[in-house]
Amino acid sequence: MSSTQFYFKHNHIYRHATAAFNFTRYNIRRDRNTVNPTTDKCNILVAREQSAEGGHRHPFGYARVLGVYHVQIQGDFVLDGVEAAQFNFLWVRWYKYADEIPAGTAVHHLECLQFILRTDSNAFGFLDPAHVI
Repeated sequence: MSSTQFYFKHNHIYRHATAAFNFTRYNIRRDRNTVNPTTDKCNILVAREQSAEGGHRHPFGYARVLGVYHVQIQGDFVLDGVEAAQFNFLWVRWYKYADEIPAGTAVHHLECLQFILRTDSNAFGFLDPAHVI
């Protein structure tokens, strides 16, 4: 088994104030949403991967963006003639569905979310911005 080695160019991670996401609106016009971790505009939606054993009850996951970053990566996998590849990522804290609160059409109540406990190993993570819906 071969291993891929890489390192951060200049040993540096770059932080950004915001992340912008382009999308097409229902009326075929282009628009942009900006996520800013220091404001209330910091929550995102991602599609969940469906597992072989039946998947999740909900098709989407939710997270609060804590930071927006990029790094320049150098290593074995970078194409010949290219000095470094840029990798963008978000640092997030994941929400979970509050299953103890009744929700749905029978009770006329929307699903509620709550943070995963910070002691849980799945509470925080890194996410490729390309996965944001």
